[in-house]
Amino acid sequence: MQTQLSRRNVLLLSCGLALCSLAYELIFTQILGVLFGSQVTQYNLVVSLFTCFLGLGALLFPRSLLNRSELSVFVIVESVLFLIGFFAPFLIVWINSTSPLIASKLFSYTIISLVGFLSGFELPLMLRFLKNSQGSVLAYDYLGMVVATIAVPLLLFPFLGVGASSLFVAFSNLFLLFFVTIKEKWKIPLILIFIGLFIITYLYRFNINLLLTTFYLKGQL
Repeated sequence: MQTQLSRRNVLLLSCGLALCSLAYELIFTQILGVLFGSQVTQYNLVVSLFTCFLGLGALLFPRSLLNRSELSVFVIVESVLFLIGFFAPFLIVWINSTSPLIASKLFSYTIISLVGFLSGFELPLMLRFLKNSQGSVLAYDYLGMVVATIAVPLLLFPFLGVGASSLFVAFSNLFLLFFVTIKEKWKIPLILIFIGLFIITYLYRFNINLLLTTFYLKGQL
């Protein structure tokens, strides 16, 4: 696997990863607001859990390197985040429709905490990839969060809806993972493949969101 990353790629990667992580939380907030009510309460709970476990992940990050390289940790973290982003919204709604409220809340907040915990590994990883430009890495990380807070409510939700937005962000996460780990000659085909995935997500956005709505309506019957 590719291990050498240019300064520009690390900075863009830091921005993209922060964007994806915060986007997941905004998507989960929207879903939980519908399922449990009180959007403000859910926003506060999600942000609190995300921030708490973000710090816990960063604190425990050095232990993850005891028997692994930085790149292998990166692959594990981003693979799990992709799976969460792809499946979690549908699982959250499905469990809400088939389980007691307390079980639904426990599962939902556990998912949010896990995303925060894994996201806590990302910034320390980027700082290790680019040890001499820590200020720049932090700046791009914060930039990614700003972009997420603007893009998710103003672009993704209006154009894709909640369910398709989650898949879009999950595919973005997967793209960043492959972009780091594959050889240079495969990057153009990779970009084309993911452009195709993004187009498919857009074209089938109504079907994706309908599936999410179907799970929700089953719980109301």
